[in-house]
Amino acid sequence: MLRKKLDFLIIIIMVFSILLAIFCFVGGYDSMAVTCILLTVLLLSSILITVKRLILRSFELFELGNIFFVVTVMHFGIRTLYDLGFGSEYIGLHIDFSVFNRTLAISMLGICLFIIGYEYLKIGRKLAARLPQFSDNWNLHMIIPVIVGCWLVGWIVRIVLIVRRAGSISAWVTADKDLMMRSAEGDTYLALLTYFILMAIVILFIDTRMRKRAHGYLLVFLMVLPEIAYGLISGSRAYLNSVFLCLAITHYFTSGRERVDNKKGIYLIIVCILIFIVSFPIISELRATGMGNPNTMENFFAKEEVLTAFSPWQS
Repeated sequence: MLRKKLDFLIIIIMVFSILLAIFCFVGGYDSMAVTCILLTVLLLSSILITVKRLILRSFELFELGNIFFVVTVMHFGIRTLYDLGFGSEYIGLHIDFSVFNRTLAISMLGICLFIIGYEYLKIGRKLAARLPQFSDNWNLHMIIPVIVGCWLVGWIVRIVLIVRRAGSISAWVTADKDLMMRSAEGDTYLALLTYFILMAIVILFIDTRMRKRAHGYLLVFLMVLPEIAYGLISGSRAYLNSVFLCLAITHYFTSGRERVDNKKGIYLIIVCILIFIVSFPIISELRATGMGNPNTMENFFAKEEVLTAFSPWQS
C-alpha cells in the first residue's frame, strides 16, 4: 500500500516537472526566479527514487539510479549554483537567464524521462534478459594480458592526443585547457578510448579483491597516482570523479552483501562531495592557467573577488 502511494506521488511530481520543463523551454523566460524554481524542482526530482528506497528500506548505496542521481545533483545542482554565484568560462559574468533556463528545462526533462524508464518501464529489463549472459568465472590466464593491453591502449591514445593538441607534453602541462578543448575538433570522442586505463585499474582491483592479493593493492595505488595527476593537470573534474567512483563501486560489490555497511558508504560519499566542492574552483583555475604557472593561486583569488563583485546574488 505504501509503495503504491509513493509511486502515485512520484508520477504526479514527474508529470508536473515535465509540464514545467516544456513550459519554461518554450517560454525561454529571462528571469532568475524561474531559474530558482527550475533548479529546486530538478534537485527534488533527482532524489525521489532514493527517498523511496529509504522509506521502503530497500536502499542500495551503489545502485545505478543512486549513482546517476548523485552525479546529477553535483553536475546540475552544485555546478549551477557555482555558475550563478560566480559566473564561469562558459556563461561569463553576465548571465543570459533565457538560455540558462532552457538548459535547465532540458536537463529536468531528461531526468524525469530517465526516472520513468528506470523505475516504471519493463522494456529495459526484458531487453537485458535477452542479451547473452557473462560467464561467472574469470579466465585467469587472460587477466594480465587484458590489464596490460587496456592500459597501453589508453595511454597511447592519451599521449597522442596531448601531443596533437599542444605539440609536446611540457607545453600541454602549462597550456590553457579550456582553450585547447574548444579547438579539439572531434578529439573528445577519440578521448573516450583513454577510459581503457580506468578499465585496466578496475579489472586489477577486482582480481585483487577476489583473490586477496596484498601486492595487488600496491599496483592499483601505483596505477591510480598517474590518473590523479592527469586529472589535476588537465582540470578534468569529471574524470577524477570517475576514477574514485569506479573504485568505490568495485569495493562495494566485492565486499559481500553481509559485510556492506550503507552508513559508512554514505559518510564516504559526503566527504567526497565536500572535497569536490572545495577543490572545484581550484581545479578550474589549474585548467585555465596551467599547472606550471606560479601565479595560479594568485589569479584564482583575484578572479574570485571579481566574479563575486558581479555575482547576481550580490545586492
